[in-house]
Amino acid sequence: MSDKKTVVILSSAILNNQDELQEYSCKIKKFLKNNIPKNYLLSIGIIKNRQLINYLHDNGYEINEINQHPNSLKNSNKKLIRNNDLVIFFNYPNSPYIDKYIQYAKENSKDIKILNLDEMDSATQLFSYKCNKFNHSESKWSAFAQMAFIWMGNQEKYLNIFKSYYNSQPNNWLMKSEKLDFKNWKPENSIVEGRISDLFPKEFNILNSKPDLVLIDKKDKKNTNILIIEVKTLKAKIEERQLKDYKKVVQQINKRDGYSCKHYYLISYGHYQDENNSNWKLLEKEEINIILWEELFLKMKNDKCPLLDYITPLGNINNWQEYITKKFRLDETEKITKEKNMDI
Repeated sequence: MSDKKTVVILSSAILNNQDELQEYSCKIKKFLKNNIPKNYLLSIGIIKNRQLINYLHDNGYEINEINQHPNSLKNSNKKLIRNNDLVIFFNYPNSPYIDKYIQYAKENSKDIKILNLDEMDSATQLFSYKCNKFNHSESKWSAFAQMAFIWMGNQEKYLNIFKSYYNSQPNNWLMKSEKLDFKNWKPENSIVEGRISDLFPKEFNILNSKPDLVLIDKKDKKNTNILIIEVKTLKAKIEERQLKDYKKVVQQINKRDGYSCKHYYLISYGHYQDENNSNWKLLEKEEINIILWEELFLKMKNDKCPLLDYITPLGNINNWQEYITKKFRLDETEKITKEKNMDI
């Protein structure tokens, strides 16, 4: 073990609570995977860290448990900072000492990395929040999206439409193509989990699909626009058969006189299905239009949308804007097609 570089973890005491640790476990696992090389040995003080130590042991990390005494805890933690190659902080708002330890590490020119537990990496983390050990259903979030889109229309706001390029361009795997506005969304013309076949006469041969969201926008007596949105939250698999079925639905509706139809997926950029990210590859293969939960939540929070009072607090999501802008090329110089507003 002597040839291994050393890293010490200083954590907010909140992670010594099993329920809190469980809530942040996926975020911690991802952070450590991205920031700790295999040749590093983890050191952790034993005071108020037993749950975290057990969690790391269970995930295959080699741990050097440091004996500490409550009366000399501050000096012990400072010594750990001085004696290790890398210092990692698991920080939580109002942690009484972590900010001071971070400052001490900087004064000693240590290599530091900080995981702010209150920052959500993506909307997927919001969806994974448990209420009395239960996750909210996708139906709940579909209903929330319907109300959010109506609010977006009243505020004359839009969302960017993305395409997945996960296979062909993994470094820029989501790129903006067009814009989707919501000016025609009303309570009376949008439906949650409505059956599309009910819109048409029985003799019209259409699949008996039941999308998460449907907009039925009657322009006049002869013309109707239909918008189909599938909502994805947690680890629901996107079925290729379902994508192909919706393509058939769109094609059939568009063939009918006076009707136009488009299909979208509302999904988080943090959506995870398996190690191969099969969902994103499938979305690229089928050239599916994508709108992002993260952009929706950012616009709602920036404009203080009252609907946010009725869901789990978003916490600090400022990093979403930076991530979307840099990762998904939302700047004005890197468009893959000329932007245009879509009259939906």
